[in-house]
Amino acid sequence: MRWISKQDVLHLHLTQSAVLGTIIYWLRSWARAVKPTIIETYHGVGMNIPRPLRSVHAWNCRRRDAMSIMVLDTFWSNFMSRNAGLLSGLILNGVDAPVGPASTDSVRAYLANEIPPTAKRIIGTVGQFRPERQPLEIARILIEVLKSEPSDVHALMCGSGPELSRVRAMVGAAGMSVWQIYTSRCRK
Repeated sequence: MRWISKQDVLHLHLTQSAVLGTIIYWLRSWARAVKPTIIETYHGVGMNIPRPLRSVHAWNCRRRDAMSIMVLDTFWSNFMSRNAGLLSGLILNGVDAPVGPASTDSVRAYLANEIPPTAKRIIGTVGQFRPERQPLEIARILIEVLKSEPSDVHALMCGSGPELSRVRAMVGAAGMSVWQIYTSRCRK
């Protein structure tokens, strides 16, 4: 705990670190310490999480100094309103927001129209194609994975931004098809 208490910020992502962050929050409170500032980027927003489990997630998020979400949905919009003392905000992840949850029919239509039937495994990312997010490095890694894996692996890079044309050029130069790395704005 001594090392953690010397850090300025503890940035949390996903479940295990969120639980650890709550433990550190309690220890920080117990020690009457002011550091680290605990921030969570909550990735479960908009997901179909059972109500009791989502309530546990919200309980956990209340033990933060700040949090961000990537999409607005009713539950988390209400959470932010009810917890006005918690510094919180929206950081868009590259998709049109707020659009609400995708219907099962729209997901099936997307998969039928955009994913080749040979795809058994899909890897990838959704985000803004900005230099600081290093989309060219992500594309390079995905290209290397696709070159070394069986043909039933496909990759998606969904989003938009100033680096999109450079990523498309890199994918084309590697001889990859649009089916292997799909670099365009994801649809609702």
